[in-house]
Amino acid sequence: MRSTLQLTTYLLVAAAPFAVALSSGPKSCDAIDLCPGGVCPDGMELVGAPIRSAHYSLETSSTSWSPGELITLEIKVTQRQIQATRNAGAPQCECQQTDEPTNRRCPGPQCRRCPGNTNLEPDWVGMCDCESDIGPRCTFTTTPATPVMETAKYLGLLMYAVKANDPLETKVGSWEQPVEAAPPFAPMEGESCEGKALVQTGAQKKRYTERFYFRAPAAGTGAIVFRVLLKQGETLGGSFYWPVVAGGSADDDPPQAGVTGGDLELAEAAAAPQPLEWVRGAAGLSCDEVCAAEDRGCDDGSFADAASAQGLLEQVGDSYVCAPPLLSSCANYAPTTSAGGDGWCWFADPAACPETPAPQCNAQPPPEAGELSGLRFCPCTVGRRRLLRLSGDAPRAPAEEEGEEQEEEEEQEKKRQEQEKGRAEAGGEGGEAGGEAGELLPPAHARIGDAAHHAKPCPFGAVAISKQESAGPRRLAPQAAEGQSRAAPAPRVVAAPWALSLKAPLLAISSVLVLLLVALAAMHATARHRRAAPLAVVATHLLALEGAAGSEAQPEPQPWPQSLP
Repeated sequence: MRSTLQLTTYLLVAAAPFAVALSSGPKSCDAIDLCPGGVCPDGMELVGAPIRSAHYSLETSSTSWSPGELITLEIKVTQRQIQATRNAGAPQCECQQTDEPTNRRCPGPQCRRCPGNTNLEPDWVGMCDCESDIGPRCTFTTTPATPVMETAKYLGLLMYAVKANDPLETKVGSWEQPVEAAPPFAPMEGESCEGKALVQTGAQKKRYTERFYFRAPAAGTGAIVFRVLLKQGETLGGSFYWPVVAGGSADDDPPQAGVTGGDLELAEAAAAPQPLEWVRGAAGLSCDEVCAAEDRGCDDGSFADAASAQGLLEQVGDSYVCAPPLLSSCANYAPTTSAGGDGWCWFADPAACPETPAPQCNAQPPPEAGELSGLRFCPCTVGRRRLLRLSGDAPRAPAEEEGEEQEEEEEQEKKRQEQEKGRAEAGGEGGEAGGEAGELLPPAHARIGDAAHHAKPCPFGAVAISKQESAGPRRLAPQAAEGQSRAAPAPRVVAAPWALSLKAPLLAISSVLVLLLVALAAMHATARHRRAAPLAVVATHLLALEGAAGSEAQPEPQPWPQSLP
């Protein structure tokens, strides 16, 4: 028994490093030198080294970036299929078994079977390296050889932005992805990633078009370059690819440290003052209240610019995440969004709702909308005064408007002074003065861009997403029930970008260890049974003697010996 426990302990200790290797994540976030010299590291030695491929493209409508701007990027699979690669990037072609297969002289050029025909099937058809000598009993199905094609959808992703012309490849900016039921991507923590690199959360095939939201860095960073590395094909095979930019080709230069190559580069643009800014308010607030909290005024006329899906994206897409498809609304307080961080946005649709009044600054979302759809997007001007102009008003001269603005500012300042004086006299008890000031200047509200509003990025580790979970809807459906709160998504642990390549061999090792432990337990049980057999024989004889004694007096019971001579 003691030896069995010792052996079990040794096996568990020996298996521990494999478990740690699978869960500790990648040691670096490097999309350039992942496979130095064209040879990928241990655990990925059967994966092809990165090459530039026109099967994938990185696109954006932005030509430059401004500090704090939200940039929308898309990775597109431009072709449905790509030639399969195995054995460290070797292209695959169709081959077949032509004679009785055997394992003689395998592996080697004189092998008596096709390389993939491990079950020795006489009519086997599969794939072989296109440029290899596949042996005397295996031939390609056609001449020239027919390439084996497979889906071009990628499994893995590593994407981040760096300063241009920086040999250190300093990572900048951050990523803001909508909350989903099974998020396919998430920021990765780590010494070299620092939450500024985006990676996949599982080994599922990604969509033909995936959308990403990048928050630009602070002013003075300079031009930035996006580094992207994709992993296509099975876990112990396939290849890494660098996508092209819009209009690029596979012949574009590969990325190098401090050199843009064929990657996407965006120049920094000076932040020009904007006369109008769209601000997202808190649940239940009118745009008059939202803009007043920003010390601005609301412009009724600007709602028409956001009265369509494309219009809303053009107005708020540089600041907030609105994930397509956008939804239409007949409410007079549209456009709105939810507070769940899921990217659901609604726009006012005058074509579908001709009888609904146009959105107004003083409209308030009803209480039942709450945080599900009651957060207004508001066009706030630089000025403090609201720019509402009724159709019956006559145009006023600039001097008259300046005089009114000055009078209003003086009145506001007078009220503030009276409020402070009242508080001082009352010894801190504001009373009615405080209420009046609260109506004049509503409390500040949280916005998506505020640091306090953001949830902490998901921690990085290793986990596998089940097929059942990944097959479900990838966006959270809006909940319309009154009073129903949106549950915060469960914290997810992000898988290492390329640690999944170790999954198959580690599972095999784990299976062998489990079988060995079961065998040892069976052996131990058998040994105990054999030791107990002589004791059972002795007990049988004693019972027979007791029966023969009949009615004779029974002896006093004796303690059972601990062991037999």
